[in-house]
Amino acid sequence: MLEAHTDVADKYAELALKSDRYNARAFVNKGCVLAEKGDYEGAKSLFLEALAIEPYCVEANFNVGLVNLRMDDPESALISFKKLNKMLPENTEMLFQLAQCYDIMGDFHHAVEHLKMLNSLLPNDPGVLARLGAIHARVDDEAGALHFYQACSYVALV
Repeated sequence: MLEAHTDVADKYAELALKSDRYNARAFVNKGCVLAEKGDYEGAKSLFLEALAIEPYCVEANFNVGLVNLRMDDPESALISFKKLNKMLPENTEMLFQLAQCYDIMGDFHHAVEHLKMLNSLLPNDPGVLARLGAIHARVDDEAGALHFYQACSYVALV
């Protein structure tokens, strides 16, 4: 986002769109500017236009998922992140976003499943371990919560 200079980013996004209306990434850039300004509906519309041009555009899929989360629509976000997960099965950001969607929706089983996959790729990430502990605590699994919180505190000390 050009280091949070949205006006400059907006100018260049407009120039890119004027020069090539079939450039999916130009739509993504403009959508990111709108999202940064809080216009999530407008941003989503531009990300969907990018996907109409290039259905497998990773950036458009990812950003439409994020915008759907911002708009309190985790079910729609989940669709985008599942599509990306098929394209990038071991991408840690996708696994985190899938877990986030499931967690928001109250599907703790799938949230834990994706966080454990993420933990296998990032075994020393205290944020992942803490999140696993929090979910286990929410479902009254004290032993599981204790296990992950202890692992988190151990990693933080090392």
